Amino acid sequence: MSTPTAARSSRARFNQQFGALLDTGGASGYSPGRKGKDAMALPTPLISRSPKVMSGTVVFTGTRAPVQTLMDYIEEGSSLAEFLEDFPTVSRDHAIAVLELAKDSLFTRATAA
Repeated sequence: MSTPTAARSSRARFNQQFGALLDTGGASGYSPGRKGKDAMALPTPLISRSPKVMSGTVVFTGTRAPVQTLMDYIEEGSSLAEFLEDFPTVSRDHAIAVLELAKDSLFTRATAA
């Protein structure tokens, strides 16, 4: 089991590596920049899968954009802005929330070395 200090250290390393990509300032935990009436409501759940949409591929809820495609863009060194330009049905807030969900899942599954 990892210690709280190790978990904070892992989060700090993740945010240091991906903070610039996400343009969140490296802060842990994403907080949408827009507030109030200008804020775009995020769908619940953030991601979904249905045999009727993209043959069951996991997509950003409310779109036909595969979540795997965002991961592929990042893996290939593309920016979040490039992904959003190519997939205009996905909002920046939605993409960042999904990345945060993936990050949280990763940290939850981490085991002590």
